[in-house]
Amino acid sequence: MNHLNRQVAIRKVSWLQDTEDLAVMESERLAVEGYNAASREEYEDAVDYFTKAIRLIHNDHRFYGNRSFCFCQLGQYVK
Repeated sequence: MNHLNRQVAIRKVSWLQDTEDLAVMESERLAVEGYNAASREEYEDAVDYFTKAIRLIHNDHRFYGNRSFCFCQLGQYVK
């Protein structure tokens, strides 16, 4: 790999890491909004926030658990 190709590869890896970091930050922000909505007993809004967080970071079990709690509070046990 020549010097120019190595620099391009490093930039791509850096860009991918920055993009992943932004997704994590946004999913955490959405989760906080979900927690806040749930604490106000606004469970439908909370479900929406947790669903958006899951779309960004699909392997965080906290988002699924909190969304499940909100579905239970809404009486939607089959979701």
